Amino acid sequence: MRRGLDAEAIFSRERVASTRLAMLGRLGVIAVIAIWISLTRNPPLVYYTLGACALFAAITALHYRLVPSYAQMRWLPYVFYGLDVAMVIAGIALSILIFFDHVPPAMVYHFNYFPFFFLVLISTGMSLSPRVVLWTGACIVAGWLMLYLVVDHPAGLDWDDIPADARGDAFLAYILSPDWVGGFSRIQESIVILATAGILSLIVYRARRLVARQIEAEQSRRAVREAFGQYVPDTVADAMIATGGILPPEQRRASVLFCDLTGFTAMTHRLGPERTVAVLNDYFDCVAACIGRHGGIITQFQGDAALAVFNAPTDLPDHERSALNAARDILESCAGSTFGGQEMIPRIGIATGELVAGTVGGAGRRGYTVHGDTVNLAARLEAKNKDQGTRILLSAETAAALGEGEALRAIENVSLPGVAEPVTVYTPTH
Repeated sequence: MRRGLDAEAIFSRERVASTRLAMLGRLGVIAVIAIWISLTRNPPLVYYTLGACALFAAITALHYRLVPSYAQMRWLPYVFYGLDVAMVIAGIALSILIFFDHVPPAMVYHFNYFPFFFLVLISTGMSLSPRVVLWTGACIVAGWLMLYLVVDHPAGLDWDDIPADARGDAFLAYILSPDWVGGFSRIQESIVILATAGILSLIVYRARRLVARQIEAEQSRRAVREAFGQYVPDTVADAMIATGGILPPEQRRASVLFCDLTGFTAMTHRLGPERTVAVLNDYFDCVAACIGRHGGIITQFQGDAALAVFNAPTDLPDHERSALNAARDILESCAGSTFGGQEMIPRIGIATGELVAGTVGGAGRRGYTVHGDTVNLAARLEAKNKDQGTRILLSAETAAALGEGEALRAIENVSLPGVAEPVTVYTPTH
């Protein structure tokens, strides 16, 4: 239910934005028309016409201001667009009464007023409401035909008054006559307006459906991401959603950070299982935030340990430095904080090299993980901190990638489990 309400709220915002854009566009058109009239009309005609433009602009500005009220007053757009049509009709009628007092009213059809209705009708498309479009089309037809009934008179000429053998000047004499009403043409124009309104309403309906589907798809994606993101990092969740839930294993060069706690076993005995879990959750929130700030993702929590990777599954330039900065961030954050009332002293190992990253698992249960000697090396470096009295140890490949710009101290002849020969490892000096 809430997703439906969210979709309606999003759609309402889009409707407000698009309708307001249409009103701004209309104000621009009114300004252009006003400038054109001021350059091409003489007094007093120019004053009346500019006054009409100013009135139309004022109503448009009021419409712009009240668009956000559509949700509470659903009748409001019908009133405004009906008023737009009424103003155009009134303007046409008044032009005959004021400026052409001594000519037949049917002369109104000798002036090109009809296209103004299309400007009103087209702007309704931005309301994203097929009903509003159809309503406006119906108002135009009703007003146009009503105007026809007003200007028609017994001496009015229509198509059926033209003799069948009328040609040339004889034919033009009827068409250009001040008494020419052309009722059939008025009906044809009304049909065109209704057809245009119908087609536009279908386009709006289709666009509305597409927008609704996009909103629903985005909401579904967000819901899956939020649920999935509780179990895998956001970066992995986004990538897995985009690929249908599977990230094929790939070999790539990356940096691995392995983080473990000092004195965890003693703390567990002291606090008990329930409180230990609460403390760990608080601590892991801090670790995850530090790693995330530097572009890494945590692929695994195990006991008091966290395994993070930099440069997988998405590319991360200078991932070696990002891993080291994340390690420093973890130490600094833990140094000034307590977690559930407990102080945490993490030890960290960082290794860089080739590894295999991807989703693994079966029987409907999968997870994103990394495998390889680089992962094992990071874990062994973390454990070696205890013997060396350090907090961060780096592999030789990580140190080489960092370059001379990073202040590191080399520790030679370090024996690591599973490594045949002693190796040189590095620790930051600050």
